Amino acid sequence: MGANKLTIKLNKKKVLESLIELNKIQLDKETGLLISVPVLHFENEESVFNNGPTKFTLNKTVFENMIENFNEQATGQDAPCNLDHLGGKSYGWIKQLRLNDEGNVLLMDIEMTPEGQRMLLEKEYRYFSAEFAHKFTRPDTNESFQNVFLGVALTNEPFFPQTELPSKLNKTKGEKIMNKDEMVVALKKEHDIDVVSLRSQNKELNSEIASQKISLEKVNSEKIELEKKLTAIELDKKEKEVDSLFCETVRLGKATKAQEKMFKVFLNTFEKMEDAKKEIEAMPVIVKLDTSSGVATDDNTSDDDSYAVKLHKLSKKIELDEKISFDSALAKAQKQLGGQ
Repeated sequence: MGANKLTIKLNKKKVLESLIELNKIQLDKETGLLISVPVLHFENEESVFNNGPTKFTLNKTVFENMIENFNEQATGQDAPCNLDHLGGKSYGWIKQLRLNDEGNVLLMDIEMTPEGQRMLLEKEYRYFSAEFAHKFTRPDTNESFQNVFLGVALTNEPFFPQTELPSKLNKTKGEKIMNKDEMVVALKKEHDIDVVSLRSQNKELNSEIASQKISLEKVNSEKIELEKKLTAIELDKKEKEVDSLFCETVRLGKATKAQEKMFKVFLNTFEKMEDAKKEIEAMPVIVKLDTSSGVATDDNTSDDDSYAVKLHKLSKKIELDEKISFDSALAKAQKQLGGQ
């Protein structure tokens, strides 16, 4: 396992041109990757490392095995970046392993999560420490592999500080390592970027986004209130339609006032009152009336029918005498008869 200071190569103009987003100044904006980060190295082919009682050798062949197993996904899963070798939540995912030109440094391209980026940029963590196994058995297939790269950990207390890369190992001919301040200067010089202005614009944009979010929440709240009012209006409208239709049903002799509660429950089952009207039209007359005399035509009229006949007759009389609607006349007739 090795630990190395986080550095970024800027030997290509294309990469430099992409590093203009301040909160990702150490990232390649086009790919979202930290590129060519060294994670393991050896000084010579006989270099021996100690991990407590365990001794192991790192060399080019071991690195090539790690790269091959990584490309074949020998572990059966992607290689994560945890904190302090504790596993659990990942703060980045390794996308590629490769060697430097000399073959003595194992490099990685890693895509950090937003939280992982923040911890690096704010220098909460400074080192990557590799996790690997010389012998690895895949649990689901029982296949065995040699030299498997498992992932890395962000840490400030690397297991093997003696393997930390000197800065000279991070450089190749014609390549320059830039820190954050140097990147800002290079961006301003090459692209005439006003860093202060960019920060101000970023702050204004965040403020505008927050304002738009508040406006959107207000609009959604108003929409909900309007929907509630519309629902209330529709319910009130239907209630009036049901009342009117029930009165019409009584007037037609197809229901009695005593059936009001039950009948209104029935009418409310219809989504459209037009369908309810059709159903009522098909119903039989249960209170048969002589429209001229208001007397029941059935010989076997029940007490309830007799009351309905009287109610209907009086309602019609009030309707004609006072020139009011039948519904209003019906209400007056009920009061006069005393709800027999």
